[in-house]
Amino acid sequence: MNISNDVYKGLSHNQKAFMQALEECTSPRKTTSLMPSFILADRVYDAGDHAVQITMGKGNKRLSLYEFNNLGSPRNGNAHAAMRCITALADEHRVGLQLRAVAELSDGNIPQSELIRFYENHRFFLQPQDNRESIGPIMLRPPQHSWF
Repeated sequence: MNISNDVYKGLSHNQKAFMQALEECTSPRKTTSLMPSFILADRVYDAGDHAVQITMGKGNKRLSLYEFNNLGSPRNGNAHAAMRCITALADEHRVGLQLRAVAELSDGNIPQSELIRFYENHRFFLQPQDNRESIGPIMLRPPQHSWF
C-alpha cells in the first residue's frame, strides 16, 4: 500500500498505519463498481469457510466502518473473528472507529437490538444523541489502552 496516496490524504499517521495493517490481514474485495471518494478500502477478511466484507472510510476524527457484512451464514463466529481483528488493530494503532448499526431486514439476519449488542460487546457505544430506536444509530469506539 502506498500510504502517500491521495486516498489517504488528511489521515493521521496512526490512521494510515491502521489501514496498512488492515490491508495486510485482509484481501481486496472483487467489485466492478466504482467506490466513492470517501471509501478508503473495500476488503474481505477470510475466516475459513466464510468471509466478512469490511469497507472502511473517512469519518469525523475517526475511521468509519461503512460495511461489515458476514458473507456466509449468520451466527457462525466469523463476524466476531473479523471484529476482533479490526478492534485489535485499532487499539494497537490508537485509532477510534465509528459506524452506523443498520440491520439488514431479510430472513436469517439478526435483529437491530442484537446487532447493537454485538457492537457493544466489541466496546462500541451509542453516540450520546442517538438511541436504540433510531434507524441505524451511530456507534463510536475509542481506542482501548492497555496498561502493561
